[in-house]
Amino acid sequence: MRRFPLSVSLTAVLLWSSTLAAQDLKPETIRRGKRATALVVQGKGFGSAFCIDPAGFFITNQHVVGKSDTVRLVLNTAEADEKTFEAEVVRSDKTADLALLRIKDAEKHQFTALEIGGVDELIETQQLVAFGYPFGTALAVKEKKYPSISVNVGRVTALRKTKGKLQRIQLDAQLNPGNSGGPVLNSAGKVVGIVRSGVLRSGVNFAIPATLLDSFLAKPELTVASPTVPFKDRHEPLELTIRAARFSKAGPQLDVEVAVGNAKAIAPFVAARTEDAETYRVSIVPVPRPKAGVLLPIAITFSGGSVRCQTPDGDVVLDGKKYRLSNISRIERNDKANVVVLKDGKQISGKKLSVGKLQADFGGYILPLDADRASTIVIYRVKPESDKIAFRVVAKQDGKVVATASGVISLKRSAAEIAKAANAAARPEVKLPGGIYQPPKGASSFEDGAAKVIYQMPHAYTRYTIAGRGRYFVFHLKEDKKLLIMDVLTGKTAAEIPGVMDDALIAGSAEKLVIVLPGQKLMQRWSLKTFKREKVAQLPGLGTTLRALMGANSRGPLFLGAEQATLVDLETLKPLDVTKQLHVGPKSAVRMSYDGRTIAAIYTGGGGSYSLMRLRGNTITTGKFGFTGNAVRWAWPTADGSLITMPGGGLYDANLNLLSAKWLSGSTLFPTVDPRYFISVRYAADKTRGYVTHAAICTTADRRIVHTYVGMEEMAPHGNTNSRNGISRSLHWGSTHFHYIPWANVLISMPLDKKQIVLRRFDLMKSLEATGIDYLFVDSVPPTEAIKGRALSYQIAVKSKRGGLKYKLESGPKGMSVSSSGLLTWNVPPDLVEKTAQAIITVADASGQDIFHSIQMAVRE
Repeated sequence: MRRFPLSVSLTAVLLWSSTLAAQDLKPETIRRGKRATALVVQGKGFGSAFCIDPAGFFITNQHVVGKSDTVRLVLNTAEADEKTFEAEVVRSDKTADLALLRIKDAEKHQFTALEIGGVDELIETQQLVAFGYPFGTALAVKEKKYPSISVNVGRVTALRKTKGKLQRIQLDAQLNPGNSGGPVLNSAGKVVGIVRSGVLRSGVNFAIPATLLDSFLAKPELTVASPTVPFKDRHEPLELTIRAARFSKAGPQLDVEVAVGNAKAIAPFVAARTEDAETYRVSIVPVPRPKAGVLLPIAITFSGGSVRCQTPDGDVVLDGKKYRLSNISRIERNDKANVVVLKDGKQISGKKLSVGKLQADFGGYILPLDADRASTIVIYRVKPESDKIAFRVVAKQDGKVVATASGVISLKRSAAEIAKAANAAARPEVKLPGGIYQPPKGASSFEDGAAKVIYQMPHAYTRYTIAGRGRYFVFHLKEDKKLLIMDVLTGKTAAEIPGVMDDALIAGSAEKLVIVLPGQKLMQRWSLKTFKREKVAQLPGLGTTLRALMGANSRGPLFLGAEQATLVDLETLKPLDVTKQLHVGPKSAVRMSYDGRTIAAIYTGGGGSYSLMRLRGNTITTGKFGFTGNAVRWAWPTADGSLITMPGGGLYDANLNLLSAKWLSGSTLFPTVDPRYFISVRYAADKTRGYVTHAAICTTADRRIVHTYVGMEEMAPHGNTNSRNGISRSLHWGSTHFHYIPWANVLISMPLDKKQIVLRRFDLMKSLEATGIDYLFVDSVPPTEAIKGRALSYQIAVKSKRGGLKYKLESGPKGMSVSSSGLLTWNVPPDLVEKTAQAIITVADASGQDIFHSIQMAVRE
C-alpha cells in the first residue's frame, strides 16, 4: 500500500472533527455531492474533482493536474456503477490554482453537476461539508482498487480577505494528502469553495472561494462533436451543432462562427442561436467542389531566391522531345547540361531545355513566372484528398473573441473508394530526399599511417553537429566566434567559417550545413563540397529558435524548435507543407535519426510519455511510448529509426514495443550513422588500471554485441569519485561522447574538456578476425512494416567466419518463405486482419552454431 510523506504540500483532504454533527445537511445533498465528485489519477499522483456541468466539465486544482494534458477521472468509486473516464485539461490557471477538465465523449454519458453558490452569506463557525479522496487509493478495501469517497463535515474558522475581497476560506481540519480539488458545499448543496491547502498537523486548511471560481469560469467553453460523413457526400452541406457552456451568469449573446479547412478564401458561417441559449447550429460544406483542372505543387529556385506555389500541368521540351510536367519530379539547369528526372527515377540529359512561362497560383492569386530562368524546379506529388477536414469555431461577445474550439470532419470511404485511393497512392511519387542509407566510399588515411589521431582545438567547443554521412564533425567555438569543420578521414580541419555569432545553432545533412542565427532571425545554407555559403533565408515561426537538427545521412528536412516546431525544406529553406504538427514543445528533449525521418521527443518537466514522429513524404505519423517521471529523459532513434535507444540501456523497436536485452542494461546506448549498428558504453573496474572503457558495437537487427573495444583511456574516470561521476553523469544525460563511422573505419571519442577529439582507426571485421572467435551475426536491417496488397522482399545479410550458411523459417505468416540464399519474401494479403506480423528465421553456419533472427512488422494499408 502506498505511503505518503508527511511533507506533502497540497494534495489534501479535509478530515473534520467527528464531534461535529451534520444535522443541517440533507441526505440528498450528500448523495448528490458524492456522485458529482471524482477521483483524479494523474500518473502516480491523486486528487479530487467535481462536476459543474452535465456536459462533462469538472473543476480541480491546477497543481493536481500539473503539466499533463489529460488525466483519468473515476466516478462512483467502489460502487457497482464505478466508471473511469479520460479527461482533457481544457483550461488552467496556476495563480488561481484552478483547472477545468472535460471528459472525452461526454455526450454518450450522463453526469451529476453541482451548482456554484455565493460566499456573501458565509460566516465563521458555519457548518460546511467536503467531498474527496484522502490518501488517494491507500484507503481502498482491496489492493489495486479504488476507495469509497470520504465525506467530512466541519466549520469555517476564518474568512481571509485582501482589501475586503475574500481570498481564502479557513476551515478547522487536519491536512492529509489526496483530496485537493474537491468541493466544499453549504447546507443548500451549493459549492462555496474548492479544497486547496493547509498547514500540516495544525488543523488549519484553506479552500478557494467560489467567487474566484466565477472569475476563472467567466469565459464560455465551446464543445462540438466531430462528425463522420460518407466520402461521396463531402461536397454536400452538413449541419454542425455547437454547444457554448456558460458557467457563470449569462452575459450578452454570443456570435459563433465556423471556418472549414485552412483556405483563407472560405468565408466563416455565422451560426443561428437556438431557444435554449446554449446551442448553435451552422450549415457548412466539408469540401468545396473543385475547380476545373489539377494544380501541381512546385518549388522553383532562381539565382536570386526561390518560390513555392501551384501550377497547371503543361509541357516541358528537352532537345525537341515533350514531357508532361505531371510526369516529372525534378528539373535542373546548369552550364554543362540540363537534366529532367522523371517520376519513375529515370534521368534524361539534354542541351536545349524549354519550360516556358508557368501560371503560378498563390492561393488564388495568379502570377506568370518565366521558368526558363529557373535553375531548379521540383514538382511534388498532388496530395490525395484527405479523409480528415479541419474546422475551427470562434465565439465572439461584443465583437471580441472569448472562446475558440476546433475539430475534424471524418470522411468515410466505401470499399471501392478505398481501392481507388490505394491505387493512387501506389503510383510513383516524389519523396523528400534521404531514406536509404548510402555510405560514401573511402576510409581513414591518417598522416604517417597513424592508428590514432588527436584533433586539438584552441578552446572548448560550445556545440557540434555531424554532417556528410559522418565524414564531417562541425564544432562551434563560441570564444573564437567561428566553426571548425573536421574531416574524419584525415583527422584535420577541412574548413573554417569565421564570424559566427554566439547564439548560433548548427545542423548538418549529407551535403549541406545550416547555420541558424536566432538573434537575427536568419538561417544560412552552406555547401560541404565547396564550403561556401549558398543561401540565406528568414527563420519561420514565432519566438526564439532554440534548436536545429538534421540527419547527417539525409538531404533534409531541417528541424527548427521554437514555440512551435517547424520542418524546413533544405532546397527552398521554406516550411514544409505537412499533414500534422510535430508534438514538440520548446522545453522538450529532442533527437532526430540520421536519415532525417524519425524524431523522438519528451517534455523535460513533470511526468510524461515519449512521442515518436515519422515523416513519410509530407505525412507525419505520431505515436506515444514509455512513461517517465525521472529527470533524465531522452530517446534517440537509430540511423533509420528501426530502434529507439533510451537512458540506462532501454530499447524500443520501430513499432514502439519495449525490448528486453539484459546484457545492455545499465549501459548507455548511442546510434551510429550506419543503421546496422549502435554503440553500448559502460565502465568496468580493473585492478591495475582503475576503470576501463568498454565500447561495444551492437547490431540493430538482433541487439547483439558483436565486438567490444576495451581501452580509450582518455574517456575512463580517473583519480576520484568526482571524475567517475562526471563522465557517467554526462553519458547518462545523453551526451554523445562516442561515435563509430563504419564506412570510414573510425572510432571517435570526445573527452569532457571539449577541446580535443580522439580518432582511432577501427576495422570491425579485422578486429573480429583477430579475436579468433567463430563469429556469426546478422548484418542487415529487417523491415519494420508490411503494406497490404504488396510484395515484401528482404535479403538477410550475415557475417560468419566459417560460412556455409543455412536459413530456415521457424515461424511466420502464411505465404512467407525464405530461400537458401536468405531472401525473405511475402505477398502481403490485401485483406489481412492482423495489425502486426512476426517471423523468426534460424541462421546456421558450418561451425554448427546458429542464431535466431526475429522480425516484427506493423501491417499498414
